[in-house]
Amino acid sequence: MTPPDGPRDQGRRRDRESPGKDGRGEGGRPAYPAPRLTVHAAPARRAAGAGMLGLLGAILLWVALATPPSAPGWSLFLLAFGGLAIFGGWRLWQATATGLVLTDEGLADTTGRTIARLDEIVAVERGMLAFKPSNGFLLHLSRPGTRHWSPGLWWRLGRRVGVGGVTGAGETRAMADLIALALAERTRSAGTGSDAPSDDQKHS
Repeated sequence: MTPPDGPRDQGRRRDRESPGKDGRGEGGRPAYPAPRLTVHAAPARRAAGAGMLGLLGAILLWVALATPPSAPGWSLFLLAFGGLAIFGGWRLWQATATGLVLTDEGLADTTGRTIARLDEIVAVERGMLAFKPSNGFLLHLSRPGTRHWSPGLWWRLGRRVGVGGVTGAGETRAMADLIALALAERTRSAGTGSDAPSDDQKHS
């Protein structure tokens, strides 16, 4: 009859099953995809973006209520856009509380939402004329995804994913470089695999 595990044995079992600080369990087995790079919103840019939108909304509401225009349509216009600006500032502040994580599987946010899988990324665009967020880059995917917008952080529309906004330019540039490097390695591996001789050719 095997005696039940004591507290010391149970503690050792938990240590074996739980991942370490580097995301690996016993024997170096990956417990979850280890991040290559994590990017968060720059605190100054985040506060400035949300604050400017909130201030703009407050000014529009003050103008509409304190000195209303003679035409009722303009009053409704100021009230609507003032409320929209305040809502946009709140959404930006809420969305930029999370960050972006690049792993060997693809790009996701810190809540676990998948933004783009690495095997679905076709190209990375960082040019001056690219339709991309500020201080960011644009991803072209092989298949369209669901529409999503996290103001100041990332958006997805069809086969395009824009990353950036209130993030640091250096961090997003490093993330784009890592994605481009992964795409180059994938293309090189595919070319090497197609040029490699088959088993029948080796024995002929």
